[in-house]
Amino acid sequence: MKKSALVLALLLLMNLVLTVQLPQGGGKYTYVYEVEDTGWTHIMIKFEGKGAGKSWVLVPKFREYDLKLLSGSITEKRVINKTDYYFYANLTFSYKENTSFEIRWSYRFGALIIEPNGVFFSTQIGFSRLDSADILVKLPKEFESLEVEPRGYRISEDEVSRYVKYHLEGSLNNTMRVLIAFKVKKTEFLTKKVGNLEIIYPPRYEDLAQNISKYYQGVISEIMDYTASDQELNIKVKFFVPGSMKEITTLGYTGPRYTSDVITPGVVNLNMMLVRMISTELPNTLTHELLHQYMQYSGLTVDLRWAHEGLAQYLSGVIVKDALGMDGTFEKEAEDAVKFVDAQTGGDYGFLVSWRGGGLPENPYLYYSASLALIYKLAKEFGGPSIYKKFFHEVRKDGAKVDTLAKFVYYLSKATGKDLIPFLTKLGIPREAMITSTAEKMMSAAEQYVTRTRWINPLTWISQGLLERARGGSGPSSEAILFEVIAITYLGILMDAAIVGVMAAIIGGWIIGRSKAYEELKESEALILEPFGLRVEGTMKVTPEDLGLEGEGLLYVLRTTEGWAIRVEGTGALLNETPLEDREYLVNYGDELEIWGVKIKIERG
Repeated sequence: MKKSALVLALLLLMNLVLTVQLPQGGGKYTYVYEVEDTGWTHIMIKFEGKGAGKSWVLVPKFREYDLKLLSGSITEKRVINKTDYYFYANLTFSYKENTSFEIRWSYRFGALIIEPNGVFFSTQIGFSRLDSADILVKLPKEFESLEVEPRGYRISEDEVSRYVKYHLEGSLNNTMRVLIAFKVKKTEFLTKKVGNLEIIYPPRYEDLAQNISKYYQGVISEIMDYTASDQELNIKVKFFVPGSMKEITTLGYTGPRYTSDVITPGVVNLNMMLVRMISTELPNTLTHELLHQYMQYSGLTVDLRWAHEGLAQYLSGVIVKDALGMDGTFEKEAEDAVKFVDAQTGGDYGFLVSWRGGGLPENPYLYYSASLALIYKLAKEFGGPSIYKKFFHEVRKDGAKVDTLAKFVYYLSKATGKDLIPFLTKLGIPREAMITSTAEKMMSAAEQYVTRTRWINPLTWISQGLLERARGGSGPSSEAILFEVIAITYLGILMDAAIVGVMAAIIGGWIIGRSKAYEELKESEALILEPFGLRVEGTMKVTPEDLGLEGEGLLYVLRTTEGWAIRVEGTGALLNETPLEDREYLVNYGDELEIWGVKIKIERG
């Protein structure tokens, strides 16, 4: 019985051995990157397989390479272009025992150097999980202060070279990129001038400077046209190399290095990694950064960070396509951004209102995507990219500084000839954030009153007529009409038409008087905060210490294009017994502000 069981077990084991295939793989890849002091990099991938099997490796999709069989034979080979990597194809092959081969090519921009900084960034490493790989990067000895990513490397050197080495087991990690930041000696840069643009570059990138010149000449008139600029700005273009993996995605900036919320007039910095991206990225990024310069010059401040980023991203794609004939992917990117925001927020864009500079938000990709998506949606709904030409024309005509959402919506509404508030409200933008002036608030209130009571108010036709008059006017008379609208709407429900007319006239007379007070304050050159006798001329920041008081927070007194306004931050306050939020409020003289435990009266200076 025991013997029979043993025989049966042996038979089962033999059957298992005969029917189960041995795993295909066990090959080894060796990647060698030999970097010259000019940045040129020679790349070799060697494969060695002792037993027969099947494998795959990533190879360049748009660059020719040499494949040389050293031993054995490749029995089947095919190239799969559709991969997760835009620049790389999948070379899948089967091989017999003791097969080895080499793949070789060279690349000018394997290492990028803007003295004294340089960076080597490997091609995409990728191979079958059943195999292993050794990676060797050979650098000139004069490349110093190496900073290497990712971890897990070894460094050695000889008389002429430094070596960075990795070993990968495919079962644990079969994809990788290597970044090595280094220092070199400084060199003299050259300068190329085209119009008012000055390009500063090392001699090795003469052709890059020439391309920048060509792109600039193609787009500058469009940029000035879109932003209603009356002059070509003096701007310097400089280049930088990323010092880490994280910095690769910063394609350009206009302020101190790697800041995102500061625009330094006259300075544009471009990431050298742009030369390793698709051909539209360099002109797109150049145009994007130039737009930041020109939009700020034309009145759009970075206080509206989302508008700055969304417009720069959208208009750069439009301009590069129209001016350079380079049909990029900006429309697809915009559509993808809309889909992404819809998936993340259900189509609610209200969170953008809080993005007012001050660095990157917690989820930068969502904010940048939503900024592009909202600008794209507005253009698609109200007349295409030309609405932004009209927007900047209106801003420039008034000499305005667009630093609040309300001003942005006001001028874009003028550009489109339509009230954009209902459209934006449906997208989750808070209505109150789009309305700041007294007249705008009154118009919003009057429209709501008329709409909600139109079925029960016999005088709706009068209110609607007055509303049309108010929309076409401005100043005290317009505000008086709006008060009449509200008065007639309320009183029409309760009284006959004659009484309504009398009451509306009384209320209208009152608002005219109130509006005169507002206009007097608006035209005054200064105001005084009593009882402290503090005179304010222009915009001023007031602390409790300035008034000899104790407390926290700040009071801003602002001279705006609409008149005098106040804003409080970090402390509670009341204006005429109404609690204040963290936004601007227009004020009249005689208004009372309660803050820091005292009452401050606003008087004409």
